[in-house]
Amino acid sequence: DTITSTNTIYVSEANNPFSYRSQFAVSVGCDLVYALSSAAKPLSEGQFGQYPLYAFTDEGVWALELTGTGTYFARQPITRDVCKNRDGITQLDSAVLFSTDRGLMLISGSESICISEILDSKSVFSMSQLQGGNQLLKLAGMGNENVSYVPFKEFLTKGRMLYDYTNQRIIVFSPEHSYAYIYSLESKKWGMMQSNLASGVNAYPEAMAMTKDNMLVDFSHPDESVSVKGLLVSRPLKLDDGDILKTIDTIIQRGQFRKGHVSSVLYGSRDLYNWSLVWSSKDHYLRGFRGTPYKYFRVTLVCNLEKDESITGCTVQFTPSLTNQPR
Repeated sequence: DTITSTNTIYVSEANNPFSYRSQFAVSVGCDLVYALSSAAKPLSEGQFGQYPLYAFTDEGVWALELTGTGTYFARQPITRDVCKNRDGITQLDSAVLFSTDRGLMLISGSESICISEILDSKSVFSMSQLQGGNQLLKLAGMGNENVSYVPFKEFLTKGRMLYDYTNQRIIVFSPEHSYAYIYSLESKKWGMMQSNLASGVNAYPEAMAMTKDNMLVDFSHPDESVSVKGLLVSRPLKLDDGDILKTIDTIIQRGQFRKGHVSSVLYGSRDLYNWSLVWSSKDHYLRGFRGTPYKYFRVTLVCNLEKDESITGCTVQFTPSLTNQPR
C-alpha cells in the first residue's frame, strides 16, 4: 500500500535509512515537491550552512533550514521560478542549475539568474539556409545529413546536464538530439558540439556519460593527442548599419593556428532569410574579390585544430554603398 503526501518531505534518522519518524517530516507551502538539491554556499555573511537544501516545488524553490536538533523546516521561498525538468537539476560546487520557462537558471545562495538568455530566439537557424551547408557539415566531420535544431527552451524540456569540474564547464545534452550545448563557467560563453549521449553518470568530480552505443565517455580527460574538427558559424554581421549595403573585399582570421588548418566561407544576405555564397578559401584569408553588395554577412569556418591552436577573431575590410538614395 502507498500513501500520497503532496507537500511533505520525509527525513530518515541518522545512519538508519529505514526509519522515518513524524517529527522529522518537513511541510512545504506548496502542492507538489519535485526534487531536492543541496546548497553549499551561504545566503549571506555568517550564515554558512544555514540553508543546506533546496526544495524544487510547483510554486518555486524553497530553502530548508537545519535546526539545532538536526531536523529541517521550510524557511522561505528563494525564487518563484518553477523547475520544468527534474532530470535536469544539476548541482555545482556553490550553485544549482535547473530549467524553467525562462531558460536555464543558476541559483546560488538567494540569487537566481538566467544564463541562457543569449540563446533565446524565436527563429532557429539551420545549416540548410546556407548554400552548400550540408557539404560544410561533412567537411567538419558531422556527416552529410543536416542537423535539425530546435529552440533552446524546447531543447531543455528533455535536456540533462553534466558538470565538468576539471575544465569548469557545463554540458547540456538531450538524448533526442544529435548536438549539445557547452557553457564555460570561466568565460561565461556558450558553444556547441556533436552529441551521442544517452544519460549521465554520477561520478563527481569526473564528467562521465553513457552514449547511445553503450560506451562510457569521460569529458574531464580528453585525448589531446588528436586534432579536433569543428564548424564555426557567426551570427549575422550588420557592420555598423543594417540598412546600408556593403561590399566586403578582405577578411583575415586571427589567432594561433597553422596555415591550412582553418578554411573560410563568406555568405551575404539582404533580408536575413536568403543567404548567398560570396567567396570561399582553403585558408584563413578571404581577399581579392568584389561583387554584389549585401546588408548582412555570415562568416563560416571549417577548422581542424591541434591542442595548442585557437581562433580569437577576424579583421574585416568593407566599403559601404552610396547613402544619398533610398535602398
